[in-house]
Amino acid sequence: MEAIGEFPALVIAVLDDELRLRWASPSVLARRGATLDRAVGAPIDVLLPAGPPTPAFKALLRSGLDRTSHAVLPFADGRDRDLMVFPVDLDGQRCVGLVGVLITAAMHRTLDEHELRETLLADAAQLGVWRLDLSDGSLQGNSWYRVVNDVGTPDVPRHRSDVAARMHPDDVRRVTGTVDRAVETGEPYTMKYRLVGPNGESKTLQSRGSVVPGKPDQVIGVVMDVTASEAAAEREAELRQLAATASDTERDRIAADLHDGPLQVLSAAWMKLGSLERSMGQGPEAEERRADVRAVAKLLSDANTELRDLLGRLTTLPVGASTDAFRDELADLAERVAERSDLEVRVVCEFERDLALADTVLSSMYRIIGEALSNAERHARATSVSVAVELFDGALVAAVVDDGRGFDTAAPPPAGHFGLSVMRQRAAAGRGSVAVSSVVGGGTIVMVRLPLDPDREPIRD
Repeated sequence: MEAIGEFPALVIAVLDDELRLRWASPSVLARRGATLDRAVGAPIDVLLPAGPPTPAFKALLRSGLDRTSHAVLPFADGRDRDLMVFPVDLDGQRCVGLVGVLITAAMHRTLDEHELRETLLADAAQLGVWRLDLSDGSLQGNSWYRVVNDVGTPDVPRHRSDVAARMHPDDVRRVTGTVDRAVETGEPYTMKYRLVGPNGESKTLQSRGSVVPGKPDQVIGVVMDVTASEAAAEREAELRQLAATASDTERDRIAADLHDGPLQVLSAAWMKLGSLERSMGQGPEAEERRADVRAVAKLLSDANTELRDLLGRLTTLPVGASTDAFRDELADLAERVAERSDLEVRVVCEFERDLALADTVLSSMYRIIGEALSNAERHARATSVSVAVELFDGALVAAVVDDGRGFDTAAPPPAGHFGLSVMRQRAAAGRGSVAVSSVVGGGTIVMVRLPLDPDREPIRD
């Protein structure tokens, strides 16, 4: 490679724990007018272009006795070197290997151009670019880093504690833990957190970071302001919740209309037919008419049963329902399903009674479980269904498991089957989720998660 001045562009050497030369590439020795036999045992100065080794260079070499390290350091000749050190066992003696490359003017231009491209991209995307030095907690960032972190405090955070000081108290431990885990594992991370200004102004940020390869005490990343998108997501969730509430109200109205209208008419007609049958006389002709009346009465009875089943599926929890009411209504729902089908339905609620949970959470869970039971009853050909509900990790969680025929979850649903779609839409309205696991011939599991505090859900990673 090209050599500039007295120092070669490429250096390869091995030094002992006293930083004395044990081996060096011929090009290094040639530039110093030495041979390996005469240079072995010489101090590190043999490799340097001019002047004694700097403390930073010696510290880097000593770190290489135990672990691989990397740094770009200036030398006495005014030029930078890109250096990597690593442990070497040479004839049973602990040594350090050194590979160094002179950063030439051409390389500097390339690095400058690369940095310029990164700056332009960051500016275009309005990304704050930052670098954290874990050894002293210092922070550096670009111009957008200042803008993103401004919450009525125009000073730029220059230390890790500066960011923590303006961070929402509920997010500090999670953010610190996420960064610490990334340092331990070397894996990149993505997370959201909130900043709060002195006047109560707040914003939500999304940060992505990664440990610098070869530098476990250095973390770099980007951060962007996602307050607007979070607000839009919250508004969308509110609208979905309003739609779900309106849907529940309409369901209740339809259920009431069915109960007070068609069901009453059907019941009255069925009773009237019973009276008509009893009033008929005797004889073959009367017996034929009696058979027709019985057939019509059977049709009315079946229609009455189907409407009552539909009424049960339409019914929602009353406003202000407690967890006790939720338990009772869920037990009644399971009993109705079991009575009108051959299913064995088991329900277990693993949480304390009389808990204060939001109406929308309980109502949504009730409706989703009801839809899952309806699917098991009508489509699964199951013999048993179990329902388990519990509180876990800030959410109401339910599992509905049947032993039915299962289905291919990757296939589109058959025409007229909207159950899964309805369940997912209702869960999404409360920023929850529905996961379905099924195997053809192996039953189906429906997992439901509804956060107890939907307003906090977007901050979860």
